[in-house]
Amino acid sequence: MPLDNTIALITVDRYLLYSGETVNDPGAPNERIEQFINAASRHIITESGRKFVTPASAIVELFSGDGMGDYFAAHNPIGATPAPILEVYEGPTSGWKNVATVYNQVFAYSSDRGHVYFTDGNVFSRGERNYRLTYSYGWTLALMPQDIQSACCMIVDWLKLQADKLGVSSETFGDNSRNYAQDGAHGFPDHVWGIIRRYRRHG
Repeated sequence: MPLDNTIALITVDRYLLYSGETVNDPGAPNERIEQFINAASRHIITESGRKFVTPASAIVELFSGDGMGDYFAAHNPIGATPAPILEVYEGPTSGWKNVATVYNQVFAYSSDRGHVYFTDGNVFSRGERNYRLTYSYGWTLALMPQDIQSACCMIVDWLKLQADKLGVSSETFGDNSRNYAQDGAHGFPDHVWGIIRRYRRHG
């Protein structure tokens, strides 16, 4: 299975730099390591409850106004390009209206926290899924946080070790690695869990 660019948190070359392994053809596909990177990335995504890799296109997120002036997006960091768009639903006749261009409401966002808020005293009017936020999020591989890359490398090491101990293929182990953990918390070192906890999504 090739590297899944929608979830992979590191490249093969990044792992080889970390591990010090040498290969006959640097930069060439390495299916075994790619499978372990995919599996390690899935572990981190699952345990943190969030996504990291910037999607190919902006996503649309619906949420309900609660009469307050703050909203926390499901994913972060919020990207600056394309700029986030906030719209409010005005009913079946009028449809969705851009709060900035139609109502001159001024909103801002805190990229790292996914915090969206009004700066002019406005609030999110109460309603059921009456707001729509269109935005991009996450990091490209080139800008992926170093601690997440390190955690992914360490989990790849752990997966390789467990697969070798059990004598199973990388593909089999990558797909079923949760079933092979023997010593709690999937066997990952404490410092790996410390990194993942820092990025864990709350709420």
